[in-house]
Amino acid sequence: MRFTRQLRYDYTVTDRKRSAAIRWQRRQRDALPLLGQLIAEAQPSIDEVMDKRVSTWITSQQSERDRRAGLWRRGRRALEAHPRRPFGRHCSPIGTWIDGSLAILPICSICCAASRPAG
Repeated sequence: MRFTRQLRYDYTVTDRKRSAAIRWQRRQRDALPLLGQLIAEAQPSIDEVMDKRVSTWITSQQSERDRRAGLWRRGRRALEAHPRRPFGRHCSPIGTWIDGSLAILPICSICCAASRPAG
């Protein structure tokens, strides 16, 4: 069972993301026309919004990597805790994920060749 590495992507601030943030703030102001001025004063600048998105991206990516690594470690512990008895004559258990939980399935493996009768 191997851990599948994920590529890491940086959050890049583009003009499209900036204009989307501007439209988002404008929609907030236009939703309540009588309070538009008060809402505009309370809204952060676009640079602050983009800085917050970058920092949020970094923390969310790290927490997702930590979550995946924890699941991998939990699966490894469950696989190591499983007794090493063969399921059949020439089969050994292998772990796989089914519906979000670790299932131990019997499959034939080459490592059982020593237990086969010579013929």
